[in-house]
Amino acid sequence: LLNREEFPTIIEVRFTPNVSEGMLGPGARSRTCYIELATSLTLYSRERIVQVYDRFDRLLRDDFGARPHLGKKTSADAAALGALFPEDWGAFNNVRNTIDPGGKFKPAKNELLNRLFA
Repeated sequence: LLNREEFPTIIEVRFTPNVSEGMLGPGARSRTCYIELATSLTLYSRERIVQVYDRFDRLLRDDFGARPHLGKKTSADAAALGALFPEDWGAFNNVRNTIDPGGKFKPAKNELLNRLFA
């Protein structure tokens, strides 16, 4: 994809053991390979970087079942997270709703949180 898009970038790859205690996240329930792109901000416009990162994100999720790092840019939504975390998605939302029944930590104007936790 990066070659086809003519998008040279640094690709960082690292592996971790199955030690995460998190319910959601790339390292939950399995050994994990993290892939991160480090792109020069002087080579491309912000729009071009977002466009290619979005395609890369979707490719990894759709073709390989990759789970997004929720602290990073992702195009995932609640349906995608439910499919990627079938064992923990319902339990996570139960905890979230118990701790924050009024939705204080999911403000109406926060597009990311509303997309991820609709």
